[in-house]
Amino acid sequence: MPMNSNPLLEPGALFAGALFQDLVESQALLSLPLGTRLGAFLSGREIGRGGMGVVYRGERADGQFEQQVALKLLAEDGKGLGADLFRRERQILAELKHPHIARLLDGGRTSEGLLWFAMELIEGERIDAHCRNAGLALDQRLALFLSVTEAVQFAHSRMLIHRDIKPANVLVDSDGRPKLLDFGIAALAGDSAAARAYSPGWASPEQLAGAAVGTASDQFQLALLLLAMLRSGSIASTRGSHTAASAGQPEGAGQALPPVAIDERDWLPMPAVRRIELNAVFARACAPDPSVRYGSVGEFAREIECMLERRPVEAKRGNLPYTLGCIVRRQPGTVVSSALVVVAFLALILASNWRIAQERDLARAEASRAQVAEADARSQVARVRAVSEFVNTDVLGAANPILRPATSPPMTVADALSNAEAAVERRFADAPDLAVSVYATLGTVYGEFGWLDKSIAVFDRAIALQDRVGPDSRELLLARAERGLHLTEKQLYPDALAALEPLVSDAERVLGKDHEQTLDWSFWLLDARSRQGADAAILPDYAALAERAERALGSPNYVTGMSWLRIARQPRAKGLIGTTPVESERAWRMLTATRGADHPSTLQAQVDYAHALCNQDRIDECLRLIRESVDLFVARYGPDQLDAMNYK
Repeated sequence: MPMNSNPLLEPGALFAGALFQDLVESQALLSLPLGTRLGAFLSGREIGRGGMGVVYRGERADGQFEQQVALKLLAEDGKGLGADLFRRERQILAELKHPHIARLLDGGRTSEGLLWFAMELIEGERIDAHCRNAGLALDQRLALFLSVTEAVQFAHSRMLIHRDIKPANVLVDSDGRPKLLDFGIAALAGDSAAARAYSPGWASPEQLAGAAVGTASDQFQLALLLLAMLRSGSIASTRGSHTAASAGQPEGAGQALPPVAIDERDWLPMPAVRRIELNAVFARACAPDPSVRYGSVGEFAREIECMLERRPVEAKRGNLPYTLGCIVRRQPGTVVSSALVVVAFLALILASNWRIAQERDLARAEASRAQVAEADARSQVARVRAVSEFVNTDVLGAANPILRPATSPPMTVADALSNAEAAVERRFADAPDLAVSVYATLGTVYGEFGWLDKSIAVFDRAIALQDRVGPDSRELLLARAERGLHLTEKQLYPDALAALEPLVSDAERVLGKDHEQTLDWSFWLLDARSRQGADAAILPDYAALAERAERALGSPNYVTGMSWLRIARQPRAKGLIGTTPVESERAWRMLTATRGADHPSTLQAQVDYAHALCNQDRIDECLRLIRESVDLFVARYGPDQLDAMNYK
């Protein structure tokens, strides 16, 4: 909590409605003498007060160790509605253990019957003021905001809705770490009996209207928080036009509210494309209708991650010029030749499949009668002709400027891929195995460009040919695997699990349990399960897969490395801090050996290992590893991507 004021107790800002107003007016705030004993703590000077209670600075006085705390004391006798809210907040804090949530330390009741609790003392400033005072760049502010979304996601995973997210309830400490405060009006999801309370100016439309409040309400308030963090001028409410009165019923109660008016004039300087992206993201996250917003805070956070990674945001999907612009910004050196690379890649895959089929058919021809050999040869000639016509006419021919009208626009990569996709079944009507292979290649290329919806649709077309190629086709297994991976990337976890679980079973039957692809796809399946919800029970599955891959593939291998990376990161997904660097070091060294020192997964493992060393006070080793990872990251992605490296 801050030294100067207490955001937990903003006068007139927390409650709306006659019930709460009567409660506030009926209580006289107490003044606790200095040195009053509360459990193991002695009270110090007052640092904030409001309608429901007072917050004091305190210090531990039981002689065990030195500790500074914030002591919150309820200003009533502990029997009314305020006491129920106070007890609820205390219980909520006791169950929330996360690096970005202020921790509860102790609590109890005084001899006079007054309720109190002690919590972590956060000496810092509110997050919007910190962004301006520290002169943070846009990407630094977005990375700081992602840390707050982690805390909110963690609360949501416990079925808890904060309901009062605003700059005054998010403080940044001296180390630059944000802390989410004040769960005084938090409620369990689906709790229809929860008291109606909110902060005017920061409440969601459903709060103002007195409707049911879900996780989408926290998403709305997070968007307002980010708007405040983007300001370059003075601190002010982001929603002045929606501010409700501090007493009585709020303005707009029971009415349909208009969309939030977003004023860009006071934003910090940023490229025009960032403004376009942010406006699209805010339009969705701040939609008056909760069903129009993102499906979860995690999806909202992923949009911000896409901005940091210079990838297209979902709110702008379908805008081809914007998507291609993102590709140019991420990899400017490769855009000019991308169309030729795609064509060459397609031709190489087709040629490889043709050679394999040719060798198989020639072997059969040598062991067959002359008549059968002749028929096979004619069939092979037809397959070669189909491949040749596909590459020369549908792919290369469509992109050839000499063969196209002079007035036609330049052929883009998306156009070339669409033309190729439309021609596959026509060209390979008699060779469904080749059609599946080409579809799988197209789907992979779409995925590399970030067009996941197109990629999934192409893989579906490949899978639709199963009756013609048979369920054991390796090309078909590959298409099914890539489709499951893209469903995971889109956070469609039930669909991803429904795709990957039967795939792994079929791969074990067709390829063998210890085949490298079977093991790799088994990891994808575990990854989808763990992303669906952080659960320590899945750690033994990762450990078993790591051991199985090491027996089958030897050491080092990529599957074992990625499994250990997930094992090392799982405690952080549950809001815990690892106590040993063993798992993260093992993952880092194995991924370095199999994927290289500058691979994204290797860098992630290296930074995790550095953080684990910091937790053991091995600061020099920690700093050396982080500096090395930054240098490798800049060398691979360029200096403009440095702020995106926020390994959590």
